[in-house]
Amino acid sequence: MKLSSQVVAAIALLSVAACNVTPTVSNPVDRTPNWYKETAISTVQQSLLDPQSMRLHNVSEPFAIEAALQGQTGVCVTVNATNSYGGYAGVRTFLVSFLGGNLRRRAAQVQ
Repeated sequence: MKLSSQVVAAIALLSVAACNVTPTVSNPVDRTPNWYKETAISTVQQSLLDPQSMRLHNVSEPFAIEAALQGQTGVCVTVNATNSYGGYAGVRTFLVSFLGGNLRRRAAQVQ
């Protein structure tokens, strides 16, 4: 059990690092649905404390995530939203992944 949690943590770190580089991958768009932007934005919005406060800054182009994640495609969404005190918390980036044209993982905040 401990080993599997370490493997999951390592895979998460590899996929999160992908938001900080410009990918050079052949045709990651082919593995991402046409509606990836709307789905990624909606997924991030649902994960926020106050979804209506979201200010969208950027949605990246699709990129391939590390081979260890079996051909998943990622999209980074950068937003600013309010925190529990009602003030804007600053710009944060979330990773949303797709596999075979379907949403694979919910939004994970990039550190």
